[in-house]
Order: sequence, then structure tokens, then C-alpha cells
Amino acid sequence: MYITADEYEQITSRPKEEATEQRIRYASHLLDARIGPPLAVNGEFKLDLSSLNAQKRFAVMNWVAWMVSYLADHNDTFESFTSISLGRYSETKGSSGNEALPSQIRLADHILVGSGLVNRRVRVR
Repeated sequence: MYITADEYEQITSRPKEEATEQRIRYASHLLDARIGPPLAVNGEFKLDLSSLNAQKRFAVMNWVAWMVSYLADHNDTFESFTSISLGRYSETKGSSGNEALPSQIRLADHILVGSGLVNRRVRVR
């Protein structure tokens, strides 16, 4: 897993009791899905935090921490989303009409993408 409950509390300033092992594991797997290929080679997760530079480690830990907070706030579920994509423009709204993800997770996602960890290449066969 990419963070501990203590790191969750430090990053989000929320109670570490929210960061159950199940939520951290789930958020870590969601991050692996967000990163994209390749598959995990050694072990359960794709990344080895000790081999990442400080920027990438910061991006990973923040993304997972804010996803855990989202899961804690929404009883470990996601609301349904409606999205439309037209080239580079896309819009996603939750079923309640709110933004799909809170601003903290959107910011953490932008940092993650900016770190270069997200595989955005398209393979054509």
C-alpha cells in the first residue's frame, strides 16, 4: 500500500481512524488503475515508493490520501457519473449534479499527471 494511516492524517489533517487498511488498499489499487500499463511486476502494487523521486512520491501519497478521504466521506462508494468527451474537452457531473470529484482529489490528480506517472500513450496495433 502506498500510505499508512499516520501519513493519511498528516496529509489530510483528518482522523487516522478513517484510513482503514481496506480503504488504503482500495485507493492504492485505484491509483494503479489510474496510472495504466504496465501491470504490477513484483508484488501487489505497480510502484515502489522507495525508488521514486520526491515529486512522484508526493503525488502518489497525496492522491491515495485524498481518495481515502473521499471513500470515508461516501461510505466506501462512488456516485454514478455522466460524462461527455469531445476531443480534448470533457465534462463529468455526478448524479446529484455536483462535480464528479472534490477539488482536493482533482488537484492531487493534476499533480499525479504532471509527475509523469500516468501512462497517456496510445498504442496502435
